[in-house]
Order: sequence, then structure tokens, then C-alpha cells
Amino acid sequence: MLQNSVRPDIAWLQGVPKYRITVPPIQAMYGLGDAVCVPAITWLDEHILTPVYESAVEKPTAAPVSVLIG
Repeated sequence: MLQNSVRPDIAWLQGVPKYRITVPPIQAMYGLGDAVCVPAITWLDEHILTPVYESAVEKPTAAPVSVLIG
């Protein structure tokens, strides 16, 4: 059975701030279903994507001069 409003946890998971959603519940759920889940994407970026990217683009350190001369 549908409620008269969208559950706050559904909206929060999609990154919607706390405010009243004024469209019919079906329309709100359809719109929220097409949204990107902001908290999950933020976590993935901070814990996986950014560290992998930063480790891939790090400049290699130069070899000591004594190694190069022999």
C-alpha cells in the first residue's frame, strides 16, 4: 500500500536534502529512482576511485645519482 508521501530514507539515500516533496508519491519515487545515489557514489570516490587515480598519476621518484653513475 502506498503512503501519502515518500519515505525520508528513500529520499536521503538519493541525496535529497530534508524538505517536503510536493509531487505525487509515484512521481517522486520515479524521479528518485532515476537519480544517482549521492552518498554511495561519494564513498566510492573517496575510498576507491581517488586513491587509485592518485597512485596511478604519481610521478616516479628520481634514482639517486650514485645509482646512475655506477
